[in-house]
Amino acid sequence: MALRCLLLLLCGAALGPAVHLDFAEHRSQAAKIKVNPRGNLWATGHFMGKKSVTGSPHLETPEEPAVPMVFGPSLRALLEDMMELLTRELLKILLQERLLDENQGSYDLTDQETGLLTKVLEKYFSS
Repeated sequence: MALRCLLLLLCGAALGPAVHLDFAEHRSQAAKIKVNPRGNLWATGHFMGKKSVTGSPHLETPEEPAVPMVFGPSLRALLEDMMELLTRELLKILLQERLLDENQGSYDLTDQETGLLTKVLEKYFSS
């Protein structure tokens, strides 16, 4: 069946008119096309000189978090104090938990590791 269709296609192609494609003619016509602008040219120079958008004021990232200027310095100081307090409390809780676990025998820490942790925590709390 496929062979019969292929044979009919080839016979039909041989009997049909020859197609002559002249691409040189199309190239010469394309070179002769004239472009005439229409209408007003209001956006002609709009993007001239716009090479990048990094200098755009809409895309700049602020150096500090956006805090209202009325509360700025005092609010930042309060937040820093709260973070320090929370960090100290977290370290105290972790140290207490580790000491409780050591007393129950669940940790097998060497004296060197325990001493190092104690020194780090003492240095942190003294500052």
